[in-house]
Amino acid sequence: MTRRAGIILAGGSGSRMHPTTEKVNKHLLPVYDRPVISFPLEVMRALDVDRTVIVCNERDQASYADVGEWLGFADLRIATAVQASPDGLASAIATAMPEFGEEDFDQYIVTVGDGVYITGLDHLAEVGRRARPETALAWAVVQPHPHPQDFGVVTTTDEGLVTGVVEKPTVPPTSLVCTGLYAFDPSLLSRISELSYSARGELEISDLLQTYLDQDQLHAIDLGEDVLWFDVGTPDRLLDASAARRETVNQKTSSSHR
Repeated sequence: MTRRAGIILAGGSGSRMHPTTEKVNKHLLPVYDRPVISFPLEVMRALDVDRTVIVCNERDQASYADVGEWLGFADLRIATAVQASPDGLASAIATAMPEFGEEDFDQYIVTVGDGVYITGLDHLAEVGRRARPETALAWAVVQPHPHPQDFGVVTTTDEGLVTGVVEKPTVPPTSLVCTGLYAFDPSLLSRISELSYSARGELEISDLLQTYLDQDQLHAIDLGEDVLWFDVGTPDRLLDASAARRETVNQKTSSSHR
């Protein structure tokens, strides 16, 4: 059985949500009836993660101190790690690693904190069954999107081997976008240590992915169009996710009353 650790990347300033996020972390804003952070925690549970680290800003660390008990995820053994400066997602991953101590894991599940799956937890459980480290060293969860130019776009072979990753292309080669959910083998920390800072002064997750792609070790799992996934990094997308969540909750409530 694959032993998994989880890393939720919940740092950043939430600048596209200002002025709200000047006082409230965007991952604590509501998606209808639940805070944003509860959705990536659901992902970790669906993927049978044994221990989880939330990477956040120092200002917000206290807010996550009891998030497991508050939201009902104590089984995930949640810890926090502070990213001292906003120097990239790959750097945030490296920041999380010391929190796992001497524990050995076969795979590290990494997700952005503002990626919200309204539906599809059963699909994610299937991701857990398919994304085996003995099959490929790294996996990216992807989905067709009507606006791929806003995201990292991937090209793949028919077998799911990733052949290219392009960040926010003007002319997208496909409609498949990275949802911000990945699985990496234990070599990810040594790979990050060999990355160079980008022109904007960050250790980019796209560069980390490229190290696996160069070895033909990056595979994609396509969730398909039926799964409702949202990047809630803007007010409009947060509103869209809330509307979808409301509809889903109301449908379940109506069904239970029949």
